[in-house]
Amino acid sequence: MNIFQPVQATIVEIEIKAKEKAAFTRFWQETDNNFDPPRTIEHSKREKFGRLIYHYKQPIFPIPNGQLMPGTYNIDFQFILPTGLPSSIYYKDKRTREHPKAKIKYWVKAKVIGRSRSDEMKHKQIIAIREPPVQFKMNEQQGEVANLKTWCCIDQGTSHMWVNYEKNIYTPQEVCRAFINIDNSNCTLNCTQVKFWLEQRLTLHSRGFGNHSHTMVKKLTGSEKPGPNFGQKEYQTEMYVDLNKIIMENIPEFKKKKGVEVRLSPEDAFMMKCVQPATHSRHITNEYFLKIECTYEGCTCCSNVPDTSMPMTIVPIVNPACIGF
Repeated sequence: MNIFQPVQATIVEIEIKAKEKAAFTRFWQETDNNFDPPRTIEHSKREKFGRLIYHYKQPIFPIPNGQLMPGTYNIDFQFILPTGLPSSIYYKDKRTREHPKAKIKYWVKAKVIGRSRSDEMKHKQIIAIREPPVQFKMNEQQGEVANLKTWCCIDQGTSHMWVNYEKNIYTPQEVCRAFINIDNSNCTLNCTQVKFWLEQRLTLHSRGFGNHSHTMVKKLTGSEKPGPNFGQKEYQTEMYVDLNKIIMENIPEFKKKKGVEVRLSPEDAFMMKCVQPATHSRHITNEYFLKIECTYEGCTCCSNVPDTSMPMTIVPIVNPACIGF
């Protein structure tokens, strides 16, 4: 604190707060028998729910004689948050019909408490919280042997795929890698494509607010390559998914707070723009899966084609430009 003239104040206080908010538009249909013939009418309602996750206040510096004299003050403090807190998340999607919104936000506020509100000084800093880490894995191997059939009954042999995933924990700016091997020597069909993509599953649970829920499954980004021809025994390739390319467009410049439009903070804008962290809370569950699937020529819609799915975690980071103020 830089004090240029005497200030009437009693204490310096630290406040830590965490809130969870979620919302989506629910649609359902009802039959109206007042018409002949009866009509099916669609209804909609905006479901909103949330809770206060954590709130704590603590005086950290008593001010002698109730007055801060001119000078520079440095006050060090530290605190330990309780275990089991969900990760920070700020997600909003107006391109889908349900307009899902999920937010878990943490902040710490320093406050100089004076004898009147006019003497009060305060500054709020958003902090990013990570859930307890899942078990870190490197080079996890998955594989599947699929018996392929065309037109539901014509046997075309078997195709074997096995995959080494680089790791299972990432930040929003990293690149996911997978090393793919395919043995198509016992198959009479060409593998036309090998697809590698990132899938997001976001579920919003009202839990006690009518017990409604909404689940969104979205393919965020991916890549594809030509696969091996029939009879080919050794096929190897490395594929990538660049998380940094997953950018939410048209981030709003303002948001509504208590009915008033306020400018979005740089920390909020940074988090909304990136791919969202994985989180598991009372009302919000956000999970990710790295997926690989092979496609084959001909009609194989009834066959179980070789595919793999690995759960992965994206951890939150703060805006580097906002650190140090």
